[in-house]
Amino acid sequence: MDPLIPNKVVQSYSILDCRDHRLSGSIQRRVSVTSDNKDSSADYVTLNSIAFGQTIAGGIIENFEDSNFSTLSSKEKIAMVGHGSIGSSGEYSGEEIADKLTKGEAAMPDGDHDIIFTSCDAGTALTRGGSDAVIDTVKNAILATWPSATATVTGAEGASVKTITGTGQEAWGVVKNDPFAEKIAGDIEDCLNTVYKVKIKNPYGLDRENDLIASDLVEKALDVQKKKKDYFMDFIHLINGEWDLVSLDTQTAISKTFDPVRLSTIKNGGIKAGVRRI
Repeated sequence: MDPLIPNKVVQSYSILDCRDHRLSGSIQRRVSVTSDNKDSSADYVTLNSIAFGQTIAGGIIENFEDSNFSTLSSKEKIAMVGHGSIGSSGEYSGEEIADKLTKGEAAMPDGDHDIIFTSCDAGTALTRGGSDAVIDTVKNAILATWPSATATVTGAEGASVKTITGTGQEAWGVVKNDPFAEKIAGDIEDCLNTVYKVKIKNPYGLDRENDLIASDLVEKALDVQKKKKDYFMDFIHLINGEWDLVSLDTQTAISKTFDPVRLSTIKNGGIKAGVRRI
């Protein structure tokens, strides 16, 4: 599969909390990309996540390995963008990210910078019922360094899809971590790819090693987010059981594709997981 939702390694979503997390005024923000630039994952998912991060965090975009968080302005937000799996974002473990944010010359100047992970499973615990997800590791490191820190760290408890609504709010769709839910999500993706005639992989044929920090990357990312907003929103509504908000063409295609039991599961939000903000 060319997935938005691959083997729990790429993204899923929940409109769960549509609060507006953008900052206004002159506050600076930044996007830090955790995925390896040399891979071929500069697809619609990555580009959409970069656009998502730019909208809620804004500012400069840079590779995580090159990021210097010591230059953050007061209350500047950080968006960590990359494909993910339980315990890691992109090529980095929760511990590696936490260490860079809190230790050494490139560490943040204080613990008052909200951090949002676009990675799948950034909010999923390594052990059932545990508090050892990537966001827990990062938040605990921040509090250990700055006990009075006010930062909020956000991540999805499963594979996730996300976008920005027409009114500028976050929209998330997050899929449960179980084979049944993930299979349905994958089949939804296949169906939407047909409805919207979308090919997820490499829409621009990007060479990430050369293009990741190119001046037009954000423009390309925002273009993907804008042109495919209906695609992403249908995906999110279906994951969240918001059947009445799904486009009529997609409703028709989904109704023809899924048997009554799985269709009922979709309509009732049976594959939906949450977004954690701690």
